[in-house]
Parts: sequence; C-alpha cells; structure tokens
Amino acid sequence: MGRREKAVTSEPNTVASLGATLRRARQAKNISLTELAQRLGYSKSHLSVVETGRVWPSRELLQAYETALDLQSQSLVHLAETLAPLRRFRPSAPHVVPAVEQVLTRLARGVGIPAEGKGRRRRAGRLPANGASTRDPDLAVTWAEELVLAAAAATPPALRPEILVVTLTTPLLPGLEGERSGLTRALQQALQRGWSVSHVRWLDGAEEDRLAQYGRLLDFFGFRGEYRAFGLALAKGMGAPPYGLIVAPEHGALLLLPTRTDRLGQYAVYAAIFFSDAETVGVLWDNAVALRERAQPVVNAVSWPDDWLEAEVPDSAWLRVSDAATRAVVQPGERFLVKDGIGGLATPADLRWEREYLSRRGPAWETFLQALQADRILRQTAFREQMRLHQFRDVYTRRGLEQFLREGTNARDELWPASGFTKEQRVALLQSLIEALRTYQNYEVAILDGAPSWLTPTTSWLVKGGAVDGTVFLETFGQRDGKPIHLHLEVSDSIVVPAFRDYFLAFWEQIPPENRTKSTVIEELSSAVRRLESER
Repeated sequence: MGRREKAVTSEPNTVASLGATLRRARQAKNISLTELAQRLGYSKSHLSVVETGRVWPSRELLQAYETALDLQSQSLVHLAETLAPLRRFRPSAPHVVPAVEQVLTRLARGVGIPAEGKGRRRRAGRLPANGASTRDPDLAVTWAEELVLAAAAATPPALRPEILVVTLTTPLLPGLEGERSGLTRALQQALQRGWSVSHVRWLDGAEEDRLAQYGRLLDFFGFRGEYRAFGLALAKGMGAPPYGLIVAPEHGALLLLPTRTDRLGQYAVYAAIFFSDAETVGVLWDNAVALRERAQPVVNAVSWPDDWLEAEVPDSAWLRVSDAATRAVVQPGERFLVKDGIGGLATPADLRWEREYLSRRGPAWETFLQALQADRILRQTAFREQMRLHQFRDVYTRRGLEQFLREGTNARDELWPASGFTKEQRVALLQSLIEALRTYQNYEVAILDGAPSWLTPTTSWLVKGGAVDGTVFLETFGQRDGKPIHLHLEVSDSIVVPAFRDYFLAFWEQIPPENRTKSTVIEELSSAVRRLESER
C-alpha cells in the first residue's frame, strides 16, 4: 500500500461542503459511485444523498471512506466535527419539518394500546393451506394479518415466544405498514398477549422516509411483550432481493418476494407464499434470526411503571433507566432540551432529596440507593464540564413554571415526588438554574408563553452530542394494564439526529428574543424565587 494522502480539507461554512469533499476524494481515485457502494456495502442511493449534501454521514461511513480511498485516518471524521457547529436548519429541506413534527405528535399521544384500537379486536380467520401462494396484494396483506392474529390468540410458546418480522423494502406492500394498518393492530394484540416482536427493517432513503419509520415504531411500545427494532443499511452480502418475511412459531411463516418492478424501479408486484410445515418454518426462522444478528438496533427502549417508587423492591429496569439518563448527560457535545416543565439540571438538591426519600424505604433499597447516588455524582460532574465546553439550550414552558411554583409538581420526571416538592426544594432548584445561567456562557434557557401541540406535560425530548455522534432521547408516558408507565427511547440514527437538531435550532430562532434573553430569563426566575420566599 502506498503512502497515505494528506488530510482532506473543505471549503468552510456550508453543509454541502462535506459531501462535496467526499465526492472529490472519490473522483480523485477514479472510482465510480456504484463501485464505491459495492466496496463499502452501502447502497448507491445512500452514498448519493450523502455526497450531494442531503444527509449528514455517520462516523462509520466517514471511516469507511477513509479506508476505501486510502485517506489519512480520522481526517474526514475531524472535518465533520469541525463543520458540525456551522450546520443550521436548511430551508432547502422543508420536508424535514412536518416529518419531525409527526414523530413528536405521535410521541405526545403516549404509548400503550391506541384509543382507536379499543373494542375493535379482530379474531383470527382461517389460515391458508401449506404452500399456498398468491400475487394479489390485498390477499397477501390479509394473510399477514391472519398469521399474526392466530399467534395473538394463543399463549406464547415457552421455546420461541417471539414473532419475527422482516421488511427489507419500503413500502413492503400497500396497506401492510402504518398506524392504522391491520398488521400493526395484529402485532399490538400479540404484544399485549405477551409475545415479543423483533422487526428487522431496511433503513435507507430520504430523511422524511426515515423519520416516518421511526414515528411508526412508537405504535409498538408500552405493551406486555417487548418490541425490538433493528435496521439494515448495508446491502453487501445479503444475497437476495428485497423481501418480506413474517414468522410466528407454531403457526406459520409468510414469505413475500418481488416479482417485477414498475417503471420507476419500485417493487410493485409480490408473490406471497404461506408455509405451515415445521421444517420450512424452521428454515425461515433461522433466516430471519441471521438477518437480525447482522442488523443494528435502531432504538434503545426502557419502560417502567410510573409508580415504581411505591414498590417493595427495586426492579433492574430502574437501574437501566438511571444508566440511560446518565448517557444523556455524559455524552460529549451539545445539548438541546424541550420540556413542558421547568428544571433539567443535575443539582445537589436532587441528591439530597433522593437520599432522604430512598433511605426511608428499607434495606431492600440500600444497594439501589448507593448505585443511584454514585450515578448522580457522575452526572453533576459531567454536566458542568459539558456545559463549559458546549452549547446547552433548554426550552421550558411558562405553564410548567407556574405549576411548579403553585403545586411543587412538574412534568413527569424520573425521580420527582408525585406529592410535590417542598418550598425549600423548589427554591433550591430555581437557584441552581439561575446559578448555571450566570456561570456558564454556553447555557441558555427559553420560557415559552404557550406550548406547541406536540409538547405535553407527559413528554420531553433532548438532542445530545454532535452531528456525527449524537443521540435523540425521547420521553413519554402511557397506559399499560390500566396503570401509567414511563417510556425512555434513545435513537442514534445518523439521519434522525441531525434532523431533530436542525428542527430545534429553527424552533429556537422562532422564539421571541424577550423569552430567551439570558438577563430576562434570570430576572423571571429570580422573581419566582422571591415569590416563593415571601409565602408563609
């Protein structure tokens, strides 16, 4: 191998410059886009939208370019990190706005069985015979629904209590996916019965398509069974055209194969084949499991009961929740938070309250308390270091502030007492916010007079990290078995994170200056402190 090239450079101040740099580096090696896509194992369409500046590349893709084009190690990664702060909301991509808002609107509805699904549960009909096939799309959709409904009506088997779904093309079939589709409702019934569902999706395409896929994921959380979503963005080595597969152990498997494409190159006609014999179902199960192992989780989800502090013994899920919240703090990079409430800093007041509250719960909580306290100390240290180095912007609501002042309660938080904070605790939290605003130049707060329809007291969202290695954290509440539950989601998709980041920056610029000027916000919070202190 010859001497590596010097570090690449790019014209500054443009988002498209990173993609243009990738294109020039490829062309300098006389490598076509098709050839590079084959070498890297990415689709040609994905590399195209990256090189034309429509999609911000992931760290893994940048490193793959460096290796394939014999560039200096980390040169593209460092360039991306340099350009990331210059990125702004792109007027040329207005489709991202409704796509992000659609995800947030779906989040605001909470999780659990959708209200429109109650009272409409379908019973499974007769499944087709083994080896039956059809090219009728409507009949194929019906078979898919009936297969999952048959599983939903039965108790999950002890050996394989899981339904595997593979959709390696979008859309798989008209009417098969979507919030109101029969298959979505059938999968919800199976999840409510206790089945687990693993869904391997093809994650490629434009930003709005990718965001829509993540919005649909929210339909499957909050049930008794666990829903796990995986993404395949690599085409190399798949050895098969895009296809669909649904496997429900002890009930059957449905294989969907494209037979031809339309004039736009989309898979339009499918052959659907149903199998019920154990041998074939077993082979298709193994095939789906192999695909799942090669895919990457597209969302990390943790749910727990809203009344978990009332339990006698802490569950392991609560430690996972604490770990997830810590990742939202210690991950290097910017932080953009939107919350229908007030607060969001790791403060000494939090530590004192938790220590006082949990120490009264008894010996069973002692180990949990020790782990939680160590976790909070880590958060406080990391939070202040990150706030010193990176831009932090929090958006709160005035109605949330008023509720906090009046009742001592807030938008749902991980460890906040439902009975409300004392006056002293409220004062301590507000003083922590004021201190942070005065101490850290990078920290800003905006207080909204009203809240958009997609922001409710039971939801919040946060973008943390950089444009290359960022994460979106989504919080929402819902109902399961008649009891409220809390859901925490983490998404690190290289398309979704920049879209949320751009959306936040545009949202921030639309907030009136008087609602986000630091001196004005400090005065409002100081006035709230004086108001509390004057109360008897």
